[in-house]
Amino acid sequence: MLVLLIPLVVTSEPLPQTYFPYIVGKALYGRFLIEIIFGLWIILITGFPAYRPPKSWIVAVFAIFLLGSLIAALAGVSITRSLWSNYERMQGVVDLVHWFGFVLVSVSTLRTLASWRVFVNANIAVSLVVAIMGITQSFDVRLLPHLVDRDRIDITLGNPVYVGAYMLVALTTALALLAHSFEHSETAPASAASAGSRARRRRRQRKARSADGGIDPKWLWRAFWMTAIALDFIVLLMAGARGALIGLAVALGTVAIVFIVQAGLVARAERSVAAGLRHLVSGPNAWLKVGSVGGLILIVAVVATLGLARDSSFVQRIAESNRMVAQLASFGTGEDSTDTRLNSTKMGLVGFAQRPLFGWGPENFAVAYDANVGAERFSFQAEAYDQAHNKVVEELTTKGLVGFVPFAIMWILVAWAYIRTLRRPNLRGQHFTLLMGAATLGYFVQNLFLFDTPATALQVYILLGFAAVLEVNLQRDPAKQTEEGDYGASAPERPWYGEGVRLAGEQVVRLWKYPEMHVPVVLGVVTVALIFLNVFAFNASRLVGDALEEGADWEVRMERFDKGINRFPSLGNQARLNLLRGLTQEYRGLDTDQRQKAMQFAIFELDAGIEAEPQDWRIKVAGAEFYQVAAIADIDFLEEARFLLDEAWKLAPERVELFAAQAQQYLLEDDMAGAQTVLNDYLRLNPESRYLLQFLIDMAFPNGGAG
Repeated sequence: MLVLLIPLVVTSEPLPQTYFPYIVGKALYGRFLIEIIFGLWIILITGFPAYRPPKSWIVAVFAIFLLGSLIAALAGVSITRSLWSNYERMQGVVDLVHWFGFVLVSVSTLRTLASWRVFVNANIAVSLVVAIMGITQSFDVRLLPHLVDRDRIDITLGNPVYVGAYMLVALTTALALLAHSFEHSETAPASAASAGSRARRRRRQRKARSADGGIDPKWLWRAFWMTAIALDFIVLLMAGARGALIGLAVALGTVAIVFIVQAGLVARAERSVAAGLRHLVSGPNAWLKVGSVGGLILIVAVVATLGLARDSSFVQRIAESNRMVAQLASFGTGEDSTDTRLNSTKMGLVGFAQRPLFGWGPENFAVAYDANVGAERFSFQAEAYDQAHNKVVEELTTKGLVGFVPFAIMWILVAWAYIRTLRRPNLRGQHFTLLMGAATLGYFVQNLFLFDTPATALQVYILLGFAAVLEVNLQRDPAKQTEEGDYGASAPERPWYGEGVRLAGEQVVRLWKYPEMHVPVVLGVVTVALIFLNVFAFNASRLVGDALEEGADWEVRMERFDKGINRFPSLGNQARLNLLRGLTQEYRGLDTDQRQKAMQFAIFELDAGIEAEPQDWRIKVAGAEFYQVAAIADIDFLEEARFLLDEAWKLAPERVELFAAQAQQYLLEDDMAGAQTVLNDYLRLNPESRYLLQFLIDMAFPNGGAG
């Protein structure tokens, strides 16, 4: 349950401040808890075999996907970046290992759908808190110090598009639970006698409370779900996240299509259209059937209206006051956000064609993008795409076929688990299962426009674990279906591993005969992991964040940078980049001793950064720009700058920043013809560019000027 609080974690005032406070705190908080949970689960399964992993192809293929990601990391352009990512994203293979542990433990311990409904309810409760904070943020009411008034709300997630993705899953799962509460218990099989008696007892208790004037708890739950649905939807619209709205439309549209197909099958079986219509407007959850079909019609009408009349005064007036309408009205080619995503997809596919088997390595999409992006993309400002903004393209580009094939198979198995479950006769909780599947589909669709973050990754792995439990329950006898568990016995019946592995595992367990032997070992390993993987990273992030504070003493900032990088070197390159850029800006104002210290520090960290990520052109350009500034004291540094620029040019030959740095290099070398050639070369590639013209003006008038 505590893992579900990830979306609320922000490491800024009044908490200790970290670098990228909307991301770092969430990621480390989640990993911290998952490591504790996994260690406790290891202790649990040594004494209680029923809680060992059940047979699940989804979980097994997830493990293969994890292995494929590791192979892609080893074969990629930067294993450090692949394993750890950076402070801004906090993903990578290490993060994926934690989420695999989360899914494995959840499938092993939350073994019934009743347990999952409790878990999903808790997740919805957290989303309701986030939604309330979002609404207050839109009215500039600060419930938390870090909430600020913005055109598009970001709440505690740091970006409106993350808010949309999170709310999409929360409101769809709340709709699933609301629909489940209206399903008739008569649909449960007659063989579940004990469950039936419990259900009848609960109904008698509710009737007794109603006769006494009390409130039926079921209606309190329904009020909770309806409130969550309404507020989460409002916040999704306020966030203006088009991808999330498209995902929601696909999810609810799929539900409507399922109901229409069912009605068609009834009409065909009874050879009566009227019978099909009666099926659609009657029976359990008739409101859901009619509402979903009506919603599908409304979605089609809205899309058609915006598509045909987007330039009309009526639509434009609405767009002025509604962020989501404005976003939808501008959707299409020719719009910046759409065009940059299409270009990112194109560059990603080009990168996949270049390294189809192992890819460029997890979290190394930026390397593939920058190696292939053309200069025509940079008319007014440089854009940086470190993620594909399309999950499928991201997996293809960064992990190649070794990672993408198991990724695709895993999601195919998820879809098949839902299809097989929904085809079961007399299925109790059919609408709940259908809407949980819709939530999964909706998230997958919106992820074709975005990428995962700690808060949204939590949602997808909750849905993945639920699908795995559905798959496990499909292996059981439908006659064992109960109201509490919906599909059968609570304990897993068959392990996913073979008999030989089981016997070997039992021998290992016998070695751990006494809890006083194995409990300290597990807790010791977990404690070491908590300190080295989380506490050190958290402290490093705090130090880097402190080093970036403006106005602090130069030597104090350098000391913080040094400690922050050394405290957790695997995430150090982003700090090194900021360090080099900061030294470049401040170098002229330093005295001789300070310059000597800065030079030694910069050279050491530059070499370490290049070794960690040899194909990152940014750190090489940052180093070259530092050497260019240092050349005011020693002209020999221009030779070092030239070497780094030539190396960076091989990695990103048409990035506008490289043209700018090359022009500056020629100017410092008193080669005006060379600078002019660079400018002309770039303008031939991108005749509309203003970036380099502005750069040259800044160089000519360093103190400002209207010329």
